[in-house]
Amino acid sequence: MKESETIMKKIYPWQVHDFLDNEEKDVHQKTWEEITYFDEENYGCVNTDNGWGFINREGYLMIPDDYETFLYPYFENGYCVAKKNGKYGMIDRKNHIIFPFIYDKLIVNVFSESLKIAALLDGLWQIMDINRKTMVTLNYDEVFSVNNQYIIVSKGDKYGAVDFDQNVVLDFEWHHLEFVGDNFCAGKT
Repeated sequence: MKESETIMKKIYPWQVHDFLDNEEKDVHQKTWEEITYFDEENYGCVNTDNGWGFINREGYLMIPDDYETFLYPYFENGYCVAKKNGKYGMIDRKNHIIFPFIYDKLIVNVFSESLKIAALLDGLWQIMDINRKTMVTLNYDEVFSVNNQYIIVSKGDKYGAVDFDQNVVLDFEWHHLEFVGDNFCAGKT
């Protein structure tokens, strides 16, 4: 076998967790389509006794089942945020590590053409590009979301928005704040 060749582990539908109620545990799925959704490149997310991974339609693990979790949506723009050994990182469809598994949190707007990543490491939030170049360092309690223009952040229990120069564009008076397309959706309780 050549060094560049890899052996893919094959698993079967009865080897993954089916998430059925306890009363239904004796019922097992017989096809992969009954267990997982396959995306446009035929990757399906599964959970085995080892952890989370991605299979192809034949049941071969394309991404090993050694992750604690994957953050949805999976592989938008070719990337997926995952958790391994208690830390977050990002992989591509070939399981190459794009962001190492060192971050306490990793927030990505995967629908954006030019990805912006909010990363929390040792209590410090940074906004980075896909090459891990720091664009801005933030001094806020939490980063909720990021798009190409703004960053939704919190101070205490209130949310607001800043631009990449850290100018406040939406005051910190909201209990809920999120992006809806290019707009904000804000609410008070």
